[in-house]
Amino acid sequence: MRKSFSCVLLVDDDETSIFLSEMAIQRSNFAQEIHSTFNGEDAIDFLEKQYTVAPKPVPPCPELILLDINMPVMDGFEFLTELRQRAHLLTAAHIVILTSSSNPCDLETASNLGVSAYVNKPLTAEILEDLRMQWQ
Repeated sequence: MRKSFSCVLLVDDDETSIFLSEMAIQRSNFAQEIHSTFNGEDAIDFLEKQYTVAPKPVPPCPELILLDINMPVMDGFEFLTELRQRAHLLTAAHIVILTSSSNPCDLETASNLGVSAYVNKPLTAEILEDLRMQWQ
């Protein structure tokens, strides 16, 4: 069995998608902790709290961010832009776009914003294994 991540942050406004993603992560023993937020603004708040509590958490939390694109309040691309403006929050976390969008423009924008991977929903054990093999 491969090593699991210590902490994953799921950013998605769809409760069903969050539930299914959490189930896939748990069943695959992919992460020890899973945190979920419903939009980019909540995710920024989560990261700010992590930084405030432990400026250099070891191991970093999160190690992986699974980020939807289309969300209210602050979408995935706005989250990525905001994250880059807050240098103190830039962690070594891999950021993976997890979306139902197959728009080539979204893929290009994600690439330009430096995401580690772009995968389509639903999150599956196979996708998780591919991600695990890339980074561990």
